[in-house]
Amino acid sequence: MYIAAGVILLIGLITIFRSGFRARGLEAIVEFGSLLFVIPMAVFGTFHFLFPALVAPLVPNWIPGHLFWVYFCGTALIAAALAIAANRLATLAAALLGLMLLLFVLLMSVPGVAAHPGSRFGWALLLRDLSFSAAAFALALSRKESPGGVFGYLAVLLRSAVAIALLFFAVQHFRHPEFVPVIPLPQPLPSWFPLHTLINYVTGGAELIAGALMLLNVRSRLAASLIGATALVLVIVVYLPLLIATPTDVSQLNYFFDTLAYAGGLLLIAGLAARYASAKTKTAAVRDPIS
Repeated sequence: MYIAAGVILLIGLITIFRSGFRARGLEAIVEFGSLLFVIPMAVFGTFHFLFPALVAPLVPNWIPGHLFWVYFCGTALIAAALAIAANRLATLAAALLGLMLLLFVLLMSVPGVAAHPGSRFGWALLLRDLSFSAAAFALALSRKESPGGVFGYLAVLLRSAVAIALLFFAVQHFRHPEFVPVIPLPQPLPSWFPLHTLINYVTGGAELIAGALMLLNVRSRLAASLIGATALVLVIVVYLPLLIATPTDVSQLNYFFDTLAYAGGLLLIAGLAARYASAKTKTAAVRDPIS
C-alpha cells in the first residue's frame, strides 16, 4: 500500500511539473488537490487485493460474486488513480470514479444508515463517501472547456453536498472532541496526543464557517481552499504522527489516507469554483469588451 502511494505520488509530481507548474501560495495547494485525492484511491485499490476477505462482506448480500466485485473495484480504483495522476483520459476516469463512489453510497452507506439511523458514525461515513464522489465529479467538471448550462447546476449540487457534510462534521467535533479531527470517525485520539479538545474545537469551527460559506455561495472558492488546506495541515500534524507510531496498523493507515483523500477532495471543490469563476469572467468580458 505504501508502494502504491509512492508510485502515484511520483507519477503525479512528474505530470504536474512537466505541465509548467507556476502557481503560488494557496493556489499552489489547490493545484495539488487531484494528486492528494488519487493517492489514497490507489492505496484503497491495493487494499482490495491484499485483504479481499475484509472487503467482500461490504458487498450487499443480494449481489452475486462478491470476490469478483472486490477485485473489479480494486482495479478500477488503481486505474483511475493512474489515469488522473498521469493526465491520460483523466476526465473520463474522474467521471467514472465519481459514479462508482456514488454507487458505494447508494448500495452500502444508505442501507447502513437506514438500518441504524441513530448512528452518527454511519452518517459520517455516508457523508464522507458522498463528498468523495462529489470531489471526483468536481475534477471531471473542472476539466471541461466551456462549463455552463446543466453542468453549472451540477457544480452547485456538488458544492452543496460537500458543504452539508462539513456542517455535520463540525457539530460532531463540538459534541465529541475526543475523536480524531476532520472526519469524525470512531477513532479516539490516543492519550499521549496533546490538546484533544482544542484541536477538535478549532477544526469544528473551521468546518462550520467553511460549510456555511460554501452552502450560501459566499466566497465559496476561498472557503473551500482554506478548509482543504486546513485538513491537509491536520493530516500532517495529527494523522502522520499516529501513522509513524504504528506504521503496520492497517486501520491507522486507512485513517491517514482517508483524511488525505478528504483534504484533496475539498481542494478539488475549490478548483471547480475557480474554474467556474474564470468562465464567468471570460463570458462577461465577451459580452462587454469595453469594460
